[in-house]
Amino acid sequence: MSNGPRLNYMRAVVLVGVLGGCQAASGAEPAATWAAHTKGVTQLAGNDQALLSAGYDGRAVQWELGSRSPVHEIQDRGKVLSFALHSDGLVARFAYPDVWIRRSDGTTVHRFPLRGDELVFSTDGATLLASGIDEGLAAIDVRTGTVLWARQQASEKCALYNTRRALVCVSYDGKTESIDLTTGAIKPLALDFSGHVAADGMWVSPDDTRILVTVSRLSHYDLELWSLSTQKLLWRIEAFNTGVAAWNSDGSAFVTPHSASVESNDLVYDEKAGAFKIKGMHAELALFEAATGQKRGVLGDFPGGVRALIWTKSGGIAVGTNEGVVRAWSPDQVASVGTP
Repeated sequence: MSNGPRLNYMRAVVLVGVLGGCQAASGAEPAATWAAHTKGVTQLAGNDQALLSAGYDGRAVQWELGSRSPVHEIQDRGKVLSFALHSDGLVARFAYPDVWIRRSDGTTVHRFPLRGDELVFSTDGATLLASGIDEGLAAIDVRTGTVLWARQQASEKCALYNTRRALVCVSYDGKTESIDLTTGAIKPLALDFSGHVAADGMWVSPDDTRILVTVSRLSHYDLELWSLSTQKLLWRIEAFNTGVAAWNSDGSAFVTPHSASVESNDLVYDEKAGAFKIKGMHAELALFEAATGQKRGVLGDFPGGVRALIWTKSGGIAVGTNEGVVRAWSPDQVASVGTP
């Protein structure tokens, strides 16, 4: 679990090899574009009327999309290391040594002396998951502020499923398991990805029947769709390690960066984005049919790459970039992508 993609040096070298020579399409013009943060956007949540965004500038902002004006803003002293956002207006953040849960108007709900290098809310907002290097993985009851359970040895990556009340996780040694959010009970799974699941590279479909994963192999990355009921591979396409993807509300399609162009093989640290970047990289954001893995069309081209992404229940898509910009497409615009 994570609020944004992580890219280490070796992954960046593989990425250059895969993307060299690819050309990105321009896509559809967004309905709205605005500078939301002074540094990279790390997470988005919300709907087609109101949007929550968090960034490496340490701010969490609730926006009114019609005017693109901030409704509420949370900005704390000190360095905020991670955020989690929920569409109901809940904001969790980790600023060492505490995890805070607040409402978007700044009202404090709870404060925990707990490490949370990575944070995520359950879909219903009842549980906050916090993972850290020292404490492993912990589940917190948002209403009462109690720790439901904690594991000292956490799985490497997890994604919410089973009506978002459980986790499907893959460990460093490749084992897969499910974890009940309320009790922490573990059930082994037979998913065999036969490769290293990339950081932030797991997304369960809204109906809990399939899981989309980015798998690292020797010379490239594959995007794969697996059945959670049969635990079998449904399809595989070559891709790259994006760290972001989103399903539409009925699970018939998903959106993710798929190809890109680069100016050089130079890896540089971007202070604004808060991450290592390949110099001159442009990411192409594409829509795919879930049944076949076929590309439906291109939504847009993003200089510097994409860090945060949501597909709302009504069909709109919002994207947060490494440059601190949010771009939003209306449901009608999204529906028209790939149609004559």
